[in-house]
Amino acid sequence: MQPPTPPVPPTFIERQIATYRYDVHRWAQRLGLSEWALWVILAGVVVAGCGLWGIAGLNAMTDSARARAFNTATTQAAAAEVTETAIPTATQAAQSSVQAQPTATSAPIPTATPSAVVLHVSGNGSKTTASFAVHGTWQVDWACNGGALLIQFHDAHTNDYALNLDDIQYDCPDNGGRDTSVMHGSGTYYLSVMGGDGWDITVTDLPN
Repeated sequence: MQPPTPPVPPTFIERQIATYRYDVHRWAQRLGLSEWALWVILAGVVVAGCGLWGIAGLNAMTDSARARAFNTATTQAAAAEVTETAIPTATQAAQSSVQAQPTATSAPIPTATPSAVVLHVSGNGSKTTASFAVHGTWQVDWACNGGALLIQFHDAHTNDYALNLDDIQYDCPDNGGRDTSVMHGSGTYYLSVMGGDGWDITVTDLPN
């Protein structure tokens, strides 16, 4: 005689099903319902819960899609506003740049300082002249009626010979003669003149 085969222990799922059946049986007794009626009610509750969950998920998806659409429309509207605002701003900047450019004005044309006679003297023999002032470039004109003519330049401040200016020596013809010499150097001077029968000297300041 073979020994009896030991029973197979129930699985986890079988134990859970047995637990659910026991709970349904106990609640059916408390509520005064049959087990079948309670299972129908539980099934309805589960179906209703799934339906509510599905509706809530659908609403969430709809709200999310609406939010994305609203954000997209808001972003596009803001970009369009920025673009529309930037165009007149750039135009105004260009206009401001044009207005900011300095207007060319004609520089005043410097007027030439006219030449001026600063000394005119005539005489016979030796003579010392009055002082005169010159600025840069000046001219000495002389005329004489015979004999030798010597013109020397002196610094009016020191009474010494003006070392930067050469003496003028001229032999006048018997029938008279004249000549001109251009000098350079600013200052205040006077002349020592030694001549023959008669002479005439003019000093003209030529600043330009």
